[in-house]
This record gives sequence, structure tokens and C-alpha cells, in this order.
Amino acid sequence: MKSKKLVEVTVPQGSDHVPLGIMNAQQALDLPADIDVRVTHPDRTATAADLFMDRSELRAHLRASGEL
Repeated sequence: MKSKKLVEVTVPQGSDHVPLGIMNAQQALDLPADIDVRVTHPDRTATAADLFMDRSELRAHLRASGEL
């Protein structure tokens, strides 16, 4: 079975990110569109939360890597 990429999902609040949870990349993409979320890069560990991307960047990355 192929493992799924895990991402940390956050909600931007001012200059900070409020953690929403850790989920696989597809679950992050499936969140309601009206929630403005940022996710850690799927090729990094969830604890290395210094590189965030938005939903469209995540989708593009997963397509480019053949995971979508």
C-alpha cells in the first residue's frame, strides 16, 4: 500500500499560523473552500513547519509529483 503524504494544516491569523491539525494531503484539499488554510510542504516533516503553501500550490505540487 502506498503511504499518503502528511501535512500540518494551519489557519493564518495575523502574522501567525493557528494549528488546525495533521492530515493527509487529500484531506487538506477536501476541506471546505471557505476556510483559508495553509499547509506544510508535503515533502517535509510536519515538525518542520517553516515552509507553508496554500491549497492551489499543494494541488499543483501533488499533480506534478503524480500523486493526484
